[in-house]
Amino acid sequence: MSTALKCPNPSCPYLFDPTQVPPGSLLTCPRCGMRFTLGPPPPPAYPSAYPPPQPPPAPLPPPEPAAQPAARPAARAVPPSPVSTGNTLLLVVVGVAMLMGVGLMVYFRINPLRTGGPTASPGEMRERNLTFDPPGAPWVQDDDVRVKLGAPFFLAYRRENPEAFMAFAARDYDTRNPRPSELRDGLLRPLNTLFDELTTNKVENGKWLGEPAVGFEFRGLGKKSGQTWVGESHAVSAKGFAYWSICWTGEGDSAAAFPEFDAVRGRFRLLTARDKWTPKEGTTRPFGGHKYDFQVLDGEGIWNEPPDGKAEDFDPAGNLYLRAKEKRKGRDFPLEAELLVLVLPPAGDDPLAQGVKHVQEARRAEVEKTPGVKLVFTPRTGEPEGDPANPIDETAPVARFEEKAVGARGANRLRVVSARRMGEKVVVVTAWCAWEDRLVFEDRLKQIAGSLREGP
Repeated sequence: MSTALKCPNPSCPYLFDPTQVPPGSLLTCPRCGMRFTLGPPPPPAYPSAYPPPQPPPAPLPPPEPAAQPAARPAARAVPPSPVSTGNTLLLVVVGVAMLMGVGLMVYFRINPLRTGGPTASPGEMRERNLTFDPPGAPWVQDDDVRVKLGAPFFLAYRRENPEAFMAFAARDYDTRNPRPSELRDGLLRPLNTLFDELTTNKVENGKWLGEPAVGFEFRGLGKKSGQTWVGESHAVSAKGFAYWSICWTGEGDSAAAFPEFDAVRGRFRLLTARDKWTPKEGTTRPFGGHKYDFQVLDGEGIWNEPPDGKAEDFDPAGNLYLRAKEKRKGRDFPLEAELLVLVLPPAGDDPLAQGVKHVQEARRAEVEKTPGVKLVFTPRTGEPEGDPANPIDETAPVARFEEKAVGARGANRLRVVSARRMGEKVVVVTAWCAWEDRLVFEDRLKQIAGSLREGP
């Protein structure tokens, strides 16, 4: 198993997997935003060396004295043909022009909107299932902000007196609806691009495009100016699309600008192209035990049995090890969760209590061997946070815990445990992820752990 690499920021506990990227890659820590190079940078590419000089040809034998011809002037070096040089230059110019043309074609394919002043009118945007009536003066389109935010932002506006900005984004998830964590990440990533010292407050009962919205008001300092900005952001899911809106203005201008933000968001309408759209259900995939009959069901299509991990490496009673990975835009490494199935001899009448005790004792032994570190388990009894998993019938009781490692924040985890008596054994499922990733994985861990059942 690979050795984790800690973020070089002394105050950041995030751990990287250095096997995921080649040495010399420029990485961005998803926790603190620090950028650094993994290992020594790759050597710069130099042009190949010139061929070594060739020895001069052997001198010709002297001619016979009687037949010696008159001396001839030495041959002059022939300069390169101006026609040949001109042809080469022409080919280079044509090649560069073709590459620029292809680049522009791709750019405008991705960014089909026209730019300009307040009269530019996107109108219907069928590729985004939207129609939009642009605002008039003093609002003008701002391509600098749009480019700075990057895809999937397709439109940005600004105004003066008071200074304010609006930006809008859309992404097609095609066969499924975007997950709540994806909606939230789509707001936080651009906000962290624009602002330092960002703080947010959740907006209750937000709506946009006639749909319930994930939203919050925010406050932050401009990356370059240090000016204090305030704003509001919204994200909605509709018929396989995600839509994002981010609007901000100076701290003293919110009373005047926020009503304008509401009015401009109201100029967006959904088209009817996807009125009959329905998400496609994922295929449930079973994973079985090794030399023991049990199954867990993956209803999300994210779990795999990796070749570089063995269940026995985690616990002598280990029988099956699975790993889930989910790549998110703006992160150098995918989010990860892990699952381990144990086969234990029975101890008492409550399989779940036995499983929880075994898992917690093993985890304490692992974490508390570091001097000064203490592990605290706190039960979680409410609804799982974050993305809902595809529903699968729960066939085993499930317990969830927050693992807080006092003195080693990087070891904090979400822990899920389930257990069932099967024949002469107790089968225990323990699944976990980093605590900060619970919004992506909590319901998924609960779903797969609760699916424990007998089977080949």
